[in-house]
Amino acid sequence: MVKIPENSIKDGSTKTQIRVTEGCRPYPNASPTQRTVKSFGYLEDQTDLEAFWKEVNACNDSLKHKRDLRIEIPVSEMMYSENNRLLNYYGLDSEFDLPDIYRALDRFNLVSYDLQRFISEHVEERFGRDLRYSFYDVTNYYTEKDFADPDEVYHDRSGNLGHGPALGQKGVSKEHQLTPIIQMGLFMDRNGVPVCMDVFRGNMSDSDTLKENLDGFKKEYGIERTMVVADKGMNCSHNIDLLCSQGDGYVFSQVLKGTKGKRCQKDLFTPEGWQEAAEWLLSLEADYGGVPGV
Repeated sequence: MVKIPENSIKDGSTKTQIRVTEGCRPYPNASPTQRTVKSFGYLEDQTDLEAFWKEVNACNDSLKHKRDLRIEIPVSEMMYSENNRLLNYYGLDSEFDLPDIYRALDRFNLVSYDLQRFISEHVEERFGRDLRYSFYDVTNYYTEKDFADPDEVYHDRSGNLGHGPALGQKGVSKEHQLTPIIQMGLFMDRNGVPVCMDVFRGNMSDSDTLKENLDGFKKEYGIERTMVVADKGMNCSHNIDLLCSQGDGYVFSQVLKGTKGKRCQKDLFTPEGWQEAAEWLLSLEADYGGVPGV
């Protein structure tokens, strides 16, 4: 691209600087900017304008011809290369590549919950599962679209058809993006091995995802009681009430600074009510049927 800005000179006059520039991102996820490929000086200082513009346009055209090479990033090369076949990932001698898997994702979506249970059963057979307490967290993924998706027909966790807002909605992106996002909640067992996951609308708060995910998690995996371990994003009154009313336990992180932390500081710094660690572990073992920990 040829850029023709006017620059002010010290003597008060203005001159037109001619540069050939191209768009770039200085680092991943950075805002787009421009960098100068070649500067041709000031237009007013040129003696042969025809030869001058011929040189400028030749430089600009050479960049246009190299556009395919410039947008070919290493990630794309790796994605479609022979080294990326499933043989290198899972030891499977197959005739399909990663793009074929992308095209099959709609099919996988129809059997998502059944597939997760199938995988979990095989993990339990080979390595064992300890679901006496579970780790839960939420993240989100941004989409490459400007507007939220319209309402859609979908299958809920029970396999029933429903109609409502689509997953891609505007929300608080953990990567600070402004495009619609999709929330994902994940349960892991004691060993940090994933058990199941679910996706939610992008405008749903992290704390609201726990109830829906927990109900399916306990029902589908035959869990009577679990201890949910999560960060402060899950620490809210309705989640604590939910877990206590179902007989489950919880370990949530708590902010101790600022206004929110003041309500906990009195109990925290009061010497009464504390137990020795050994006593607490013994009582927990008696109540819980085992000490959850390392």
